[in-house]
Amino acid sequence: MALRTHPRVVPTPLSSLGSAWGPGLVMRLALGAALALGLAMVPPETIPGLMAYLQWVTQPLLPAETIISFGTSSLSVQGSGDQVIEMAVRRTSGLVVGQTYLPAHEQSLAKVSTLKGAIFQPAVLALPLLLAWPLGAKPHWPSIGFRLLGWLALLPLAVIAQVPAQLTASVWNLYLEVYAPDRWPFTVLWTRWLDAGGRWALGLVMALGALALSRLINRRLNPTKHT
Repeated sequence: MALRTHPRVVPTPLSSLGSAWGPGLVMRLALGAALALGLAMVPPETIPGLMAYLQWVTQPLLPAETIISFGTSSLSVQGSGDQVIEMAVRRTSGLVVGQTYLPAHEQSLAKVSTLKGAIFQPAVLALPLLLAWPLGAKPHWPSIGFRLLGWLALLPLAVIAQVPAQLTASVWNLYLEVYAPDRWPFTVLWTRWLDAGGRWALGLVMALGALALSRLINRRLNPTKHT
């Protein structure tokens, strides 16, 4: 009786990558990219309470100012209009910068702004990575939903990671350039770190944090599977 032989299947690098990262990798990447694109296109002023939330977080960070107005506007630079978040402030208390004391000047008005797209940058960067992360040897597809729940839980923190610091740093720079060019408050250092690539690191941290939260949610909802 002749023995049948079956051809040996040699795994390709692409199939090995797919098995390592779980099924549906391309679909999950596409879903993450689609959600990220949709979030990036949402006008922040249409989200109820978002501007008030950002203003509430920014106010304690300011050196000596009171926020007069906070919202979105269009900034025209060389014929092109950029949508920005603009903040107007007045110095309502005294402030020491370097060796100079600056008294309150409630008649002064300073305006600073940052690009509107900065609000959701860490969250947008986190989505594709979060959804593409390996599902495990026995994938549990509802875990995709748990990951999105973890991402939503961290969204309020991710939203304040850039805009308040950038606006506050812009106010500080109005003083530092004149009175203390060698001084670096935390918000200024944080903003420079963001500009040097920190936004990508924030996206990674948010993705890992959302992944950890999703596993915690999964364990709480399915305790028998983890005993």
